[in-house]
Amino acid sequence: MPNQQLLEHLDAKVLQGLIDRYYAGENVVALLKEFDVTCRPGDLWRHFPPDEAGRDCPMCSEPLIVPRLSRTGMRGKMTSPARCSACLHVETPRCTCATCSAARRLAVQEKERQDREAIANFCTCRWSYAPLKITPDQLSAEAAIALLSLVRCGGWLDDSSVGAIRNSVISFAPQDAEIQRQLLDVLLEYCLVAPLPNSPAGTFVTTGDDQGWQMESAHWAMLFPDPPGFIRQLECLVASSSWPEAWLADCHLVWKRLAAAECWEFCKYSVQKRDLPMPGAIALYALIENLLRDFSVSQCYQLIWASAADATDYRARKRISVHHAANFLIGACQRRADRSRTEHWLIKGFHRNFQHGRSQVSHVLHEVFLRHGEIGFYTSPIANSAC
Repeated sequence: MPNQQLLEHLDAKVLQGLIDRYYAGENVVALLKEFDVTCRPGDLWRHFPPDEAGRDCPMCSEPLIVPRLSRTGMRGKMTSPARCSACLHVETPRCTCATCSAARRLAVQEKERQDREAIANFCTCRWSYAPLKITPDQLSAEAAIALLSLVRCGGWLDDSSVGAIRNSVISFAPQDAEIQRQLLDVLLEYCLVAPLPNSPAGTFVTTGDDQGWQMESAHWAMLFPDPPGFIRQLECLVASSSWPEAWLADCHLVWKRLAAAECWEFCKYSVQKRDLPMPGAIALYALIENLLRDFSVSQCYQLIWASAADATDYRARKRISVHHAANFLIGACQRRADRSRTEHWLIKGFHRNFQHGRSQVSHVLHEVFLRHGEIGFYTSPIANSAC
């Protein structure tokens, strides 16, 4: 520990001479003997009084001082920040004096206030939070499916808001497919829900050119009257036999879109297992639409999996690129499907992939609305739409 009393027998002029000769590089042992100082040679600099910074502390106006360094540190161009001789302020960005700590807290609070204000402006410019007058039977089947799926995924935070779908054990919809955004957009367009401005941090980006928000992390305001009661009424309507006229046809349209999303998800899984990229989106969507005319999602899984294997084998034989092999998958799958139709192959189909279980939309559509369970996975949605 520094001990300035060790040098108190030296007057100011003599002490300054010792300091100057120490930093000039003279032998420390000789200096200790000449100036009658008893300490370890390596600790001499620690007992020097601090240097004056030549300016006052911005916090309390007392003189600033600069602690001494060893001459090794001086040769290494190290610097010691100035500090206040009275209030403990240090001229560093991380000063922990009471004034700087309070100033940082205020800056954080002001930044949080500005962020909240920017998010509130972002939200109110995009969505209306006015209460909506509507009854369950006025919803489309698509909106009803999306709403029940959202409530079951997010869970009630209170009697007027629902949590984030990313926290759900069961995914809202098949991953990496457009159906999740499409269903949530339906709810937003009809002003049934809106993202809460006080959603978790990171949900909204309100600065720069990349302004936007994350659907998966948003909390949701329910904008219809008596949200828990409304959802109970909706569930009773779904369970009844008095559906609105267009609901059954709408359910089959959602079934077809959901089936396509599940096939897309499984195709991504299949190519990843073989270190292939995804085929082109336009070609893949056209293929899936063609397959679902006659095949169930279960059978599509088998066709896609076998065709991914064909693409891998073709790549090995022909030494083609992975992108060429991914595109070959499309043609291989189409040819396999065409032959199976012509020659009446028995395609048993796969069970659901354990890494991509049923989504909440699948449960709500097939269990709650259509009430046929996993039949929706093992039968063609287009073939059933005629029923």
